[in-house]
Amino acid sequence: MAGDVAGAGEPSKDKEHENASVEILFAGVPPPPWWRQVTVRSVVASVFLGTMFSFMAMRMGMTIGLVPSFNMAASMVSFFVLNSWTRLLGRCGVPTPAFNRQENVVIQTCVIACSTLAFYGGFMSFLPAMSETVAKAAGGPGTGNSVRMLPMSKIIAFSFLTGFSSLFITLPLTKVMILDYKLLYPSGSAIAGLVNSFHTPKGAATATCYLLLPLF
Repeated sequence: MAGDVAGAGEPSKDKEHENASVEILFAGVPPPPWWRQVTVRSVVASVFLGTMFSFMAMRMGMTIGLVPSFNMAASMVSFFVLNSWTRLLGRCGVPTPAFNRQENVVIQTCVIACSTLAFYGGFMSFLPAMSETVAKAAGGPGTGNSVRMLPMSKIIAFSFLTGFSSLFITLPLTKVMILDYKLLYPSGSAIAGLVNSFHTPKGAATATCYLLLPLF
């Protein structure tokens, strides 16, 4: 009888695990075309949130010298902003397509790219260190070889070179490590599971609750 009870409990556990898996909810759902992923609202949200997270990264880098990963925060905030905007337009009678997972990933990727460029572009390290203000604060004259103020054109060109060189290095490495050698990608898998969970009714309610909790 004990064996029967144990055997009867196993299917229920499997069923609970299947219900808990968000991947089952999206099984067989084809991804939308690219114009439903890189949309106007996703680009606008990427610019706004990318700017906000870049200033946050620079603030933390200049004060504590450490910039944490914003992957989960960017995914959650982008979902909350776009989902709230879509629901607001729907209540106002403006027809708008539903906010999908791919748009969420596009925004999250752009936000991480902006905040990462703020770090590797030197906006919190060597660029302000060469300024006249920092030289005078360190006890120097604030002139001569200790000061180097780059024009905006050179800063933009350096940022483009930094960003595109990283892009050309990361893509081949990603192809080799993930597609060719079939290695695990823990951070990408975690973000994918997180974004998938946001786009379920229970996950959306949980994300909204966590974002609104600090307000109370």
